Amino acid sequence: MHANPITPELIRAQADRVEQIFPPGSVTSFERADAALAQAQSASLRIEWMGYDLEVACYQRFFTQSCLNEVKASVRDSLHKLRSLEIEAEQFKRFERDRQNEQERQRKINQAEREAAALSQEYEQRQREFVQRQEQAQRELAEQDARAIERAAAAEKERARRSARSSELEARQRAEALAEVERQQNVRAFEQKQKEALERQKKMQDKKKSKP
Repeated sequence: MHANPITPELIRAQADRVEQIFPPGSVTSFERADAALAQAQSASLRIEWMGYDLEVACYQRFFTQSCLNEVKASVRDSLHKLRSLEIEAEQFKRFERDRQNEQERQRKINQAEREAAALSQEYEQRQREFVQRQEQAQRELAEQDARAIERAAAAEKERARRSARSSELEARQRAEALAEVERQQNVRAFEQKQKEALERQKKMQDKKKSKP
């Protein structure tokens, strides 16, 4: 039994008390939404029990139907007011969850975009480094080829110089040999001429001696 007599006004007061704590538009956080739902549900149970008790009491009155109608109206209006608060709290929680889910989804999208951009930048950097290494390798190969060509050209030039020098030396040696042969031939020819001249001179002297 209730300490105070139950009246339709007392039933309405249950909902009014909750509405004073949570006026329309005052649910602005999960905590207030949970608190509003808890108080609305608790008040709804009290109102239903109070309405039941008051309906029982109406059967003891003379104007039973009028009493019942008034009780049902007070219960209906009070529950409707509390249900409006419950709807507001549930909508806030749903909208807030949707907002948070959207924020989380957007955060993941942004994170994925940042990671994709970082991967793209890393890939482009690696591509640039690969191209640079390729270009450096090509330059080094070109430099090596150029040095090899220079060395080959220098070696060929040296071979040509040595060949020319060898040919010149051989030609000089051949010329000197020919000159030596010619000199020896000239010496022998001179000696032969001297010998012949001496022989002629001797013959002439012998002829003179033989004349009377």
